[in-house]
Amino acid sequence: MSKDTAAGGIRLGCLYTRNKDLMRAAQTITQFHWSGNANEKVATLMLEDEKWMDQFLELSRTRLAERNKMVRQILDDNGIKYAHGANAGFFLWIDLRPWVRQLSNEEDLWAGEDELTGRLFENKVYVTNGKEMSAEEPGWYRLIFSQDERVVREGIRRIVQVIKGKSNLADGQA
Repeated sequence: MSKDTAAGGIRLGCLYTRNKDLMRAAQTITQFHWSGNANEKVATLMLEDEKWMDQFLELSRTRLAERNKMVRQILDDNGIKYAHGANAGFFLWIDLRPWVRQLSNEEDLWAGEDELTGRLFENKVYVTNGKEMSAEEPGWYRLIFSQDERVVREGIRRIVQVIKGKSNLADGQA
């Protein structure tokens, strides 16, 4: 529920299954993971207001589609590749492998990813690197685009500055 409704602390979900083995397995762990009363109350109010929920989800889908399109265009304009198959959610896998290779010897590309991640962080950009997301190879980053448009544009501008070696944020600009 937290992702679908932009309600970051409401960790609620639902499992609907006729699979008895799955249900037994879920029941053994759910006894330790009860939701709080406040979460349940807020979630109930949200879910029972069908008109609001329908409007919210439609607005959310529209905004995410617009931001997704915008981000893909900016990445294309700057020569940054990304995973094209994804068309849902609130992030893209961006491919910064060419810049990881420039920072690393061929023996340890994960160290190159760490170096690039550090440079991005120093320039006030936080994108989750592939290592933290259990990627199969270094250089893939999770770029979340569900933020305000200005924030997303500024974040990508800073990424481009870092990978092109033109970052001026080290001089005190933020």
